[in-house]
Amino acid sequence: AGGSFTGRVQAHAQLSGRGDTIRAAIARADGRLGFTVRDGALPARYAAAAGFDAGRVLLAGKNDSASLRCLILTMPVTNGQGRASPLIVDTSESQLTGQGRLSFPGETLDLRFTGAPKRHSLLRVPGAVFVRGTLSDPALVIPPEIRSAGNIFKALGRAITGRQGPQASDANCAALAARALR
Repeated sequence: AGGSFTGRVQAHAQLSGRGDTIRAAIARADGRLGFTVRDGALPARYAAAAGFDAGRVLLAGKNDSASLRCLILTMPVTNGQGRASPLIVDTSESQLTGQGRLSFPGETLDLRFTGAPKRHSLLRVPGAVFVRGTLSDPALVIPPEIRSAGNIFKALGRAITGRQGPQASDANCAALAARALR
């Protein structure tokens, strides 16, 4: 219902661990995981949200789309604990970067995301959001201070003065994908 996401998906997993079940072995595994999505599309409002541009989110049309240049996740795993290094979503409109952990066997997530637009934003909201929960039931957590009146007024002030923070540039998707999939 939120719009179409497209892209070419590739993944690589190299894990080594011992256990009576696959789940138990992964809970103690060492190695690395790599996941990429390249050359796709996503709804424009999601691309704007990735850049924390609330103004463009509100103005995006229902059928507007943006290019998904790449989504890259490289995750070294030690004793069943994965660390995102890097986690990048690069679109034609914005770049979202993440850091955090994925813990096995519970498949629990604890990720922090920040984003930046690639062009002048209409209303860039400062802050970070979190993804918590599990792989099968992730939860987007927007801290109350992000939605606070003070933060919205700060964003309005920055929009008026033109000091909204640095803009993102295109990620080197080819190099990041090669690193993730090696």
